[in-house]
Amino acid sequence: MTLPPTRMKLFVTALAAGLLLAAGTPSATARSDEPPAEITYDASAMDADGKTHVMHLKDVTITYGTMTVRADRALATAGDFKNSRWTLDGNVRINAEPRGNLRSDEAIVEFQDNQLTRATATGNPAEFDQKRA
Repeated sequence: MTLPPTRMKLFVTALAAGLLLAAGTPSATARSDEPPAEITYDASAMDADGKTHVMHLKDVTITYGTMTVRADRALATAGDFKNSRWTLDGNVRINAEPRGNLRSDEAIVEFQDNQLTRATATGNPAEFDQKRA
């Protein structure tokens, strides 16, 4: 399938959001007494601006439930996941087993109230593998 760049970006955005939301949120069969998936990150290096709270990270990994997001570099608007936007670039890999995987040059992931609310992946090309039940 060949789509113009704008439609391809929207298509990949929808796929990425569906993949990430499915991987990170508790399943419909999860017990109500189980805590929601915790979001954590790790990086080999970090530089933070105390005034703006913007962080620059290197070799970053974000873990959210069973999902991991890895990238060479990241710029985050906050150090927590209450309300933050993470711009990841360089060898972005999103592994959301058993649902699928996404590879791209860049991804923007947005969090609100410790929940993933939006993900947009771009690349030349951005690749998505989905596994069906």
